[in-house]
Amino acid sequence: MASFDRDLSGVDLSGKDLSGRDLSGRDLSGAYLDGANLTGANLTDANLYVASLDGASLDGANLKNANLRGAHLRGADLTDAYLISANLSGADLSGADLTRAELINADLSGANLSGAILEGAVLKSADLRGALLRRANLEEADLRGANLTNADLEGTYLTDANLTNANLSGVNLTLANLRGANITDAGLRGANLTGAYLTEADLTYAYLYGANLTRANLRGANLYRADLTEANLTDADLTGADLTEADLTDADLTDAIIELIEEVQPMPEGLAFEVHVAFEKFSAIQDEYLGIINQKDFNGDIYEFIHEKFTSNIKKLFPGDESKIQKFNSVFSKSRGAINEGYIQLIAKSISFAFSQDDEFKKQYIITYLDETCNAYSGSGDTSSCVKGIIERYVLAVGNAIQSVCSDGCHGNETYKNLDDLMNPKFITADAVKKWWDNIENDETIKQMDKEQRKQKFIEDLKNEAKQMRSYNKYIEKDIRDYADTIDYAFVDLTLGGRKQIKSRKQIKSRKQIKSKKQIKSRKQIKSRKQIKSRKQIKSKKQIKSRKIIDRISI
Repeated sequence: MASFDRDLSGVDLSGKDLSGRDLSGRDLSGAYLDGANLTGANLTDANLYVASLDGASLDGANLKNANLRGAHLRGADLTDAYLISANLSGADLSGADLTRAELINADLSGANLSGAILEGAVLKSADLRGALLRRANLEEADLRGANLTNADLEGTYLTDANLTNANLSGVNLTLANLRGANITDAGLRGANLTGAYLTEADLTYAYLYGANLTRANLRGANLYRADLTEANLTDADLTGADLTEADLTDADLTDAIIELIEEVQPMPEGLAFEVHVAFEKFSAIQDEYLGIINQKDFNGDIYEFIHEKFTSNIKKLFPGDESKIQKFNSVFSKSRGAINEGYIQLIAKSISFAFSQDDEFKKQYIITYLDETCNAYSGSGDTSSCVKGIIERYVLAVGNAIQSVCSDGCHGNETYKNLDDLMNPKFITADAVKKWWDNIENDETIKQMDKEQRKQKFIEDLKNEAKQMRSYNKYIEKDIRDYADTIDYAFVDLTLGGRKQIKSRKQIKSRKQIKSKKQIKSRKQIKSRKQIKSRKQIKSKKQIKSRKIIDRISI
């Protein structure tokens, strides 16, 4: 068997049988390998810059870290190829077969994959920015955490694909088939999904701000807590879709078909869900919080500001710890461009405050932020937070840092003490309810009251306890009132039980928080029976804009 020199640049090996050969680290830049047989070849770290491999067979080849920038691979067979961390930017892979190929962390930015077969391919955290994927087959492909910003996927086949946490901002998915796809926590700001087929797709927590879903088929799709602010849903079919707590602020539902179903869906649990809920609660104390941290108004590029503050402090406080830089850059890239203008001051002031404290506070802020954004979900796959959660944690991590540094007292720091009381309340509604109920057993005064008097005393007693614990705020008051409404029946004869069972903190959900899908209708969306036509198809000459399906914060 002939041996090869390390420098094979520009050599013509078209049609040659190179199967199983070790070409690792070889310089094959500009080489001609059209129709060559490279089945099972070792091309690890090889330089194939602008090489021509049209129609080549690379079945099972190892191309880890290979440089294929600008290479021609039209119609090439890359079935089961190993392309982890390979550079394929600007490469022409049109019509290529990449079935089950491993492309984790691969750079495919600007690549042409039109008509390519990527069925079952693994593209986790791959860079596909600006890539051309028209009419490609990505059935059951793994695209978790992939960056597809501004990619063109018109007519692409993505049935049962996994796009969890993927960045699809500005992507063109016109007429794409996403039936049964997992698009949980994906960022689709400004995406074009005109005529897309999304039946039974999972869009839980998806960020669809300003997305175009005109004539999209969303029958049976799960849009739980999805952000559809200013989305265009004209003529969209939402029959049987789960819109529980979705945000449809200023969404255009002209001629949309909305056939809601009645069963109540369980709420997702876990760190990611708890953070989303925590941020919703935060809105009630936001003004007080901003008053305590007392930071100047921000002017400038929010993304440059965030990146500079985090990277400079990580390098200073954790010298040599490249993993923290990598983790931050990963979540930062995922959320870049997604901050709502109305939250820029809140986020900028939170970060300014955090990084103006002593080193111990800064460390706790960074550690908490990275831990909760990178480990928001359990499992062996991508565990990073959704775009919305990444942004929310810039603020909520301040409370976590405060809790840590004040674990053994705030050492006379009034600002820390006030923030700890505000952001980490010691008052727990469910515990206070149990205590109140235990104490009224022999209270004759309460027994003489009517139902409404008892309920009001319950509310006032719990409010006073919260105040004594320096935990009272607008959110706590709302939580107490919601709890009182939840157990309203119990004030009739002071019996907690029977028709309803007292629940733990995690189980209790307010009436506003959990509603059946039939109940969740905005004031502008449903007006009169005359407007509701057969099959509940909404027809109106004017654009129907939803206020909010449920009360939540939109970022």
